[in-house]
Amino acid sequence: MKVELADHDGGAQARISGPIDADAEFGALLDGRWRELRLDLSGITMITSPGVRRWMRFVAEVPAGVAVRLERCPPVFINQVSLISNLLGSAQIESLFIPFLCPACEAIRDVLAPARELDASALPEVTCEACHARMELDVLEEQYFSFLKE
Repeated sequence: MKVELADHDGGAQARISGPIDADAEFGALLDGRWRELRLDLSGITMITSPGVRRWMRFVAEVPAGVAVRLERCPPVFINQVSLISNLLGSAQIESLFIPFLCPACEAIRDVLAPARELDASALPEVTCEACHARMELDVLEEQYFSFLKE
């Protein structure tokens, strides 16, 4: 796992990429000098069971008063959030990728959406860029968006 970190208006902006596994280190994000952590998770490629434990330890160790905002959350992360109720800790999902599949040509497309505007009953209409057919949600809706109800 790689963390690219920069100061940003009294907070920290970080991009996390690669696998979150047993070797994942979040120490640089626990500096304590920031009021807010904005984490771009779009580069996460997978999360292993030991990685889930590392992530949960990280969110539990974030100092009180520090807001953690998760941006550009990929399906691999949202799938884990949907399965593990306390995975987020006090972190808030700001935006996430929603996977769509074209029934005509089987193209796959992840569409970025702001979490605050999401309503599982009013998902965006997505058109296939390859064949222009209407794409369908490529996840179990109730499960994928279950974190919205918490």
